[in-house]
Amino acid sequence: MVTGYLICKADSLDEVKSWAATCPILQYPAGYTEIRPMSPFEI
Repeated sequence: MVTGYLICKADSLDEVKSWAATCPILQYPAGYTEIRPMSPFEI
């Protein structure tokens, strides 16, 4: 099993969906992505 995560900043959910659709893991039959909202935080 290979896992990972990425936190990104976007102006809309549609922007995130478009970006997630290009993820290489989707080339594999069992590959998938999850999109989850987060609370704002300072970096």
